[in-house]
Amino acid sequence: MAEYRFYPNLAECLDKVRKDNVAAVDIAVAYIKKSGLEYLKTIGLLDMMRCVQTRIITSPDFMISEIDAVALLKESGINIRAIKLREGEFHPKVYIFRYKDGTAHAIIGSSNLSIGAVAHNIEANISYMGTLKKTSSIS
Repeated sequence: MAEYRFYPNLAECLDKVRKDNVAAVDIAVAYIKKSGLEYLKTIGLLDMMRCVQTRIITSPDFMISEIDAVALLKESGINIRAIKLREGEFHPKVYIFRYKDGTAHAIIGSSNLSIGAVAHNIEANISYMGTLKKTSSIS
């Protein structure tokens, strides 16, 4: 059975991640800041992401992503790509945690990976937990 819920910040969504059961992580965000990574480290998600298949896509479009944050992820062995679109801007905020038991936790909303989105701003995120049917993948 699927379950979904609205959360006003990313921290409340990430608190629901079952860290001990994660098989893979996929994240697509418009920007990444070191403050967001520090939060992930504090709650144990960054170390977990280093141990499982983790793919992150971000963009230089808004000139907000911090080079140090991207370098830290890359040095940690996390597959991170920065893409620049020919037209328009890359602006998603999607976090998917796939679990070993075949279920998944998807967070879709307005939160980039920054401390503002995690703890200070009022964001709009939907957290969906259930079995997801895979129809395509990020390559």
